[in-house]
Amino acid sequence: MARKPRNLTVSLSPQARAALDEIWDWNCEKYNSHHADRYVRFLRSAVERLAHEFFAGKGVPKRPELSFITIRRSQRGHGHVAVYALLGNTIVVIDFFHTAQDWQRRLRDEID
Repeated sequence: MARKPRNLTVSLSPQARAALDEIWDWNCEKYNSHHADRYVRFLRSAVERLAHEFFAGKGVPKRPELSFITIRRSQRGHGHVAVYALLGNTIVVIDFFHTAQDWQRRLRDEID
């Protein structure tokens, strides 16, 4: 008999919310508020899909309790990495990092 899929919800940690605010601010300054709104909606939409596509992410090396997805508008451009954990029936997005950052080191420094 097939298993019923889990009913997962997605939640943003305070750090992830602060990161989205910083991403919005940067995009607003670099482009404009309309662009910043669209880009943050794009990031939020990508992490919301994890409720149905939890296994789309990859494991974070040396952190088996964490997974990540890379979110880009195009394959060639920069984007953001969303790091998350599954806690019960909730996917908690821990943080967002720019793809040009050494996000694994920053994550290690923030959590350790």
